[in-house]
Amino acid sequence: MARLLICNKCKTVDRLPDYNREADLEAKYDYALQDAVDLHLRKYGSDPNRHPSILADIPDRELDLIDPEQLQKAVHDDELERFLKENRENYKEDAMRCFNLHGRPKGGCIDWCQDSRAIGVTVGKAKEDKQYLCYFCPVATHVATVMRMEAGLYK
Repeated sequence: MARLLICNKCKTVDRLPDYNREADLEAKYDYALQDAVDLHLRKYGSDPNRHPSILADIPDRELDLIDPEQLQKAVHDDELERFLKENRENYKEDAMRCFNLHGRPKGGCIDWCQDSRAIGVTVGKAKEDKQYLCYFCPVATHVATVMRMEAGLYK
């Protein structure tokens, strides 16, 4: 899970790594967040009260699919939530079309994670680093269950 630090005044977006909040509820050891805030304040002004911001969680897979320029434009236009929802819904709709095209399979899928179903930037990426439409498909739950069974997690 990635995090986005969004300054509503400056309209900037900074990507931060995930942080285990359960282990540190006050986030006093969240050095990535502290560094990002310090850098932002040094660059845009030192008064933190003049920089209202939000920290948004987003799955890494979804964030990797988003064009950074479109994300920045959505933040600038104060439409981040709508933008993320529309992106997610578009992938879900495309995955359902594919699911129906294959006859709504109950088991695995013949196209599971094939290059024809890759989305986002694929050139120069290893197969395990690519993103696929399949992750938004109902078949993904079957695949995840099989993988967990093979790993012995249901014993």
